[in-house]
Formats: sequence, structure tokens, C-alpha cells
Amino acid sequence: MEPEIHMLPQREALCVTRTGMSNGSFSGVAHEAFTALTGYIAANGLWDSMAECIGICPDNPAITPAEECRYQAGFILRGDVPTGEEVELVTIEAGRWAVFIHEGSYDTLSGTWSSIYRNWLPTSGMALRDVPPYEVYFNTVATSTSEDFRTAIHIPVA
Repeated sequence: MEPEIHMLPQREALCVTRTGMSNGSFSGVAHEAFTALTGYIAANGLWDSMAECIGICPDNPAITPAEECRYQAGFILRGDVPTGEEVELVTIEAGRWAVFIHEGSYDTLSGTWSSIYRNWLPTSGMALRDVPPYEVYFNTVATSTSEDFRTAIHIPVA
């Protein structure tokens, strides 16, 4: 498992946050958050301002209780957009990122995350930055079967 290393600029994302993991997965709250977010985007005619579809995982489930872990469903922005009651702008910090590609169902993402932190990071010679990691979703249930999903996991490194 070898990542590509990228220097990325600071970016803004339009996000909706939900809380709670079940069996090590954000599947339930991710669906709720994306439903709220895409409803807001559609109702306000904002699709032209949306770029990459992302999920931000700001809490470490090894430290934070599962029911308190946050998941932020979002889209990287191409321009300025209005925010709403539960829709917020989240800054993704500039810097160095190790990017891993996960292929397959979202149900197996937690195994890839575990392997990154358990196997790759300790031997990489890199240290984590104090910035939340995030995922970029290249396809969805609307465009592909779960076996064909591709997800880029972005780990902030120094």
C-alpha cells in the first residue's frame, strides 16, 4: 500500500455534519448528511458551484467514543455559495497529503483506514499533521455498483 504524495492548496467545502458510528462505519450518518446537503444544493440551484464530493472525518475513533465521532458530508466549492441552518463552510488546510486509493464497497473502507494507520504510517517516516483527513468519492450508488466504487483517502502528513 503506497500512496501518492500531493501538495494541495487550501480549499473550502460546503458541508453538513452528522454524528455517530455504527460497527466502525459512518454509512448511516453519511447517508443522512448527504441527503440533507444535496437537498440544500438542489433547492438553492448550487450544483454548478460544486466540485469533488468528499467526506471529512475530524474525530479519531480510537480516542472519541463512536457515538460522538463526526462525519462531514461535503463538496469542494468552485465559488462562493450561501450557507444555511445546518450547512456550513469548512476549510481544508493546504499542505502535504498522502493519498491512498480504496477500490470497492464503502463497507470495507474502515479496513483500508486501519491498514494506513497501523501498517503504512509507522514505517513511512512521515508524521501526521493536526488536520482532519478526508475521502474523495469518485462514483456513487447512482453511477456504479459498490464493487466498482473508487475512494481517495487523504491523510495529512508532514
